Amino acid sequence: GLICDVQDLGHAKWGCNTIEISNASKMAIYTGQSNTLAIIENCKEPDIAALLCLNSKNQGQDDWVLPSRDELAKMYNLKDMIDSVAVLNGGTVFEEMQYWSSSDDGEIDAWKQNLGTGGQLTNFKEGNGYVRAFRYF
Repeated sequence: GLICDVQDLGHAKWGCNTIEISNASKMAIYTGQSNTLAIIENCKEPDIAALLCLNSKNQGQDDWVLPSRDELAKMYNLKDMIDSVAVLNGGTVFEEMQYWSSSDDGEIDAWKQNLGTGGQLTNFKEGNGYVRAFRYF
């Protein structure tokens, strides 16, 4: 199964602009973990989205990852339910803004999901985006 954190981890850049991390380009559900690990292995910048997730200890868990593009789409499709459960558990609702995925899209861009409109787009890796961690059980 899939579990979304009950709160955002803040804003961050995706990181490593001008570096394509081809083994982090997977988009399917259950690929966020391998993407996240590939980003961490190939991008040594501090405070990037993948690192925020990997270092999170929220809800007593230590296996959080940055979700893939399709995992973020699933989160959008279940947004109302996730928001309700998050608030009941001391968390916050999604911002109606763009959240980073772990899915790379070349040297300059990576995929984002707009949690307000549902649209997916690529964006400069050096730009800020919201970060919400995700884990598997």
